[in-house]
Amino acid sequence: MESLDGLGSESRKDFPALLLFWALTAGIAAGWVLIYLFPLRDQRIRSFFPPCPFHYMTGFYCPGCGSSRAICCLARFDIAGAWSYNKLLVLFIPYLVWSYLEYASESLGFYFPRLRMKSVHINILLWVILIYWVVRNIPFAPFDVLAPPPCSDFLLC
Repeated sequence: MESLDGLGSESRKDFPALLLFWALTAGIAAGWVLIYLFPLRDQRIRSFFPPCPFHYMTGFYCPGCGSSRAICCLARFDIAGAWSYNKLLVLFIPYLVWSYLEYASESLGFYFPRLRMKSVHINILLWVILIYWVVRNIPFAPFDVLAPPPCSDFLLC
């Protein structure tokens, strides 16, 4: 039996997932528009992005150092710039897009093939991140190319 608002119990159960999907989609779209429309050359706007606390305290780069600047470059379709800031993030973009499409298919009710990650895949991923973390802090060639450029070099596109 349907309720007075026309939504059955099945529809009400899916409503939070659908609401979360649209909120996530709207947030991604709004973030992209803001990053695309407002150039980050002005120091006041650049200071919006906080520095990495790990790098600030230790002087070493974490696996995520340069990710904010890389995302800004990706929003402006500057793949080379994003690659210079954080290579691991750029390599994970296909996985992130696939995961988003999986979530969309769940929320909207259409079929999208799933990635089955077993524990061995997660262990490999963790080892890749750990090795990247260590290797990007070696200050000698060829490893120093993994470190992001200094923030003073951050002129977006």
